[in-house]
Amino acid sequence: MVKDRLYKFLEQNKFFYDFQYAFRKGAGVETAVFDLVVHLQQAQDNGSCAMGLFIDLKKAFDTVPHELLLLKLECYGVRGVALSWFRSYLSGRKQCIRENNAVSVFLEINCGVPQGSILGPLLFIIYISDLGNVGFQWRLILYADDTNFLYCDRNAEELLPMAQADLN
Repeated sequence: MVKDRLYKFLEQNKFFYDFQYAFRKGAGVETAVFDLVVHLQQAQDNGSCAMGLFIDLKKAFDTVPHELLLLKLECYGVRGVALSWFRSYLSGRKQCIRENNAVSVFLEINCGVPQGSILGPLLFIIYISDLGNVGFQWRLILYADDTNFLYCDRNAEELLPMAQADLN
């Protein structure tokens, strides 16, 4: 219920980046690949060279800082009781490590969205969504924790400096 209400709220407020795929209705892997192919075809039709930079964020769902995620939720309009609920949902979680017969002490987790949860993927999208607003030099396609930068230019020698500038 919380996921559905939050998703609807975000959709009504035109929150989602147009090229954010995965965990959204009608925006699966097929749509992401289709969009990629269309942009490459357009570059070819325009006589441009194309280059793709594909980044997979390692353990991305585990690295989301709770306080920053909560701040983003608040900035996007989640306030009051709803924000308190999300704070409660994320806080007080603990984990330990078990190897063979040894178990570590439990430590509190202050980052990461709960994996395997219904809310986890949507919370991750909220965390990375503003990446699409940075103003990169070409097209940014996001699919869950995969980030794809697409560059096109008539001069192939311009592609690498464009990509390097975005990475910097």
